[in-house]
Amino acid sequence: MLHRLRFAFVHLVCWSCLLGTASAADLKILPGDITLTGPHAGQRLLIAAEEGGAVTGDQTAQAAFTSANPAVAVVDAGIVRPAGDGETTITATVDGKQATAKVKVVRAKETTDWSFRNHVIPMMTRIGCNSGAC
Repeated sequence: MLHRLRFAFVHLVCWSCLLGTASAADLKILPGDITLTGPHAGQRLLIAAEEGGAVTGDQTAQAAFTSANPAVAVVDAGIVRPAGDGETTITATVDGKQATAKVKVVRAKETTDWSFRNHVIPMMTRIGCNSGAC
């Protein structure tokens, strides 16, 4: 009987240690500094649980994202997109813990002049449809 109690106590202590380390993990946004150039730029964010300098898990699916200045950058489902030139921060929140990333947006309203030579021919070449057989 004493052996079973010791066994149960050891397992209880081990499980409490594991649960304690999972809740003590810090959050980190990867990448931490983002530069978006042009109106079609975008960056996917990864929210990592970090403990003792080592990544212990991916928390991206559980994170809620907010932008400090939606006029500069917006974030939807972990993807940051430009809205206007400037700098802002993106905050991710998971279980009451927060992590932030700096975002710099340049040339957000720049228009691109499309040309057949620079935009269409490279795509046709890539799919193999710029020869006589196509």
